[in-house]
Amino acid sequence: MANTPSAKKAARKIARRTATNKARRSRVRTYLRNVEEAIASGDQSAANEAFKVAQPEIMRAATKGVMHANTASRKVSRLNARIKALGADFFRHMTVKKTRPQCRVFFSHAILWMKQVNNQCAQYCQIYQLRY
Repeated sequence: MANTPSAKKAARKIARRTATNKARRSRVRTYLRNVEEAIASGDQSAANEAFKVAQPEIMRAATKGVMHANTASRKVSRLNARIKALGADFFRHMTVKKTRPQCRVFFSHAILWMKQVNNQCAQYCQIYQLRY
């Protein structure tokens, strides 16, 4: 328990700040939940409207110190990307798997394949008197 007057005052300030931050955090979570529900429903316009309301509140929470600025930016960015993806129905069924070659064997095979393609192209151009 605080004994000095300054410590008592600090305890009061901390209690007030905690209540304010708790309310802000709760409000941000509510707005995030609304955006998540709109995205889950698949309605891009509703998700956009919910996002337009939520974005300032998220950034305000970052300004007030309720959440880190990078966390707020990351949440906004990822929500925006998911909302944009709702409109791209054409690409939804496609899955892109990004892979890196794990060894030099892949590169040697790729180079051989490119040489074969170039040779075939050159032969084709010679047969039909085309410029290569």
